[in-house]
Amino acid sequence: MFMQRKIIQQSATSMGISLPSKWVKKWNLAKGNIVNIDEVNGILEIKPVDFRQPEKKAEIDTKIYGNLTARKFDNLSKRGYDEIKVLYSAEKELEPIKDLLLHELTMFEIVKKEKDCIIARAISEINKEELDRIVNRFVFLLIENINKTRIYLQKEEKNILNDILETENAINRLYQTCMRALNRQPPEEQSYMRYTFIWVLEKLGDDFKFFAKSNPVNISKETKIIINKVLDNLKLVIDIFFKYDTNKAYTFYNQRKKIVNECIILLRKKTNVNDHLLVHFALSMNEKGLYLLGLLLGLSD
Repeated sequence: MFMQRKIIQQSATSMGISLPSKWVKKWNLAKGNIVNIDEVNGILEIKPVDFRQPEKKAEIDTKIYGNLTARKFDNLSKRGYDEIKVLYSAEKELEPIKDLLLHELTMFEIVKKEKDCIIARAISEINKEELDRIVNRFVFLLIENINKTRIYLQKEEKNILNDILETENAINRLYQTCMRALNRQPPEEQSYMRYTFIWVLEKLGDDFKFFAKSNPVNISKETKIIINKVLDNLKLVIDIFFKYDTNKAYTFYNQRKKIVNECIILLRKKTNVNDHLLVHFALSMNEKGLYLLGLLLGLSD
């Protein structure tokens, strides 16, 4: 509900309004105190100097969520919760959460443990500038996996697949950090397109993970050509991320259509199961590249 105030002429060059007494009492303000005033998209925000967003706390019961407890914890973390309490009855129920905290949710730490519950708190956060750097790092890690996949197609060495999986683990950690930072921004500063862009980046990273976990060997020449074309096209999208280029956007779009047709033709041939699986991965990567391009068009000025 809006409160209305009349503008008061204080001097020849300045005007003011009175502050609601309920709000003044809530923050224990008095004459002479200083408040912070910020303009956000044409809206003035008035906050006490020591203003802090109220903490978000949640509780999870393993009896309710069972094997999905870690997924629930993961979701609450990305939504920006500061403290998460987990109720449990057996120590083994905590293992998935401990694994999550160790490998992905590195910004959280268990600060209290009792016989029937643990309490985990966020111990670090990032600001807007750090978020931009992390998103860039996210993209650079995808470039690494593009390059590693190219090398694997040439050599088919197992250690390269392990490197791809290690890079994907790093991508997951950055994804968690990005999602949490975006969700903790004020509603008026949140960007649906940026949020979706990072989400699709992570899903693209999953395609590289599934490629590596499939442990492909004896890949046919036709399949290698298709995958390399997809990787070339993804590199175009990444170039557009760093600097928008209409010609590269057109090239990607036209190549994407050709790749889809070539994949369909290849799938209809009598290829082995391994090649069928890899062509499906290629199609998935190809389409995610299209989603990213669409989002970049929306984000570009």
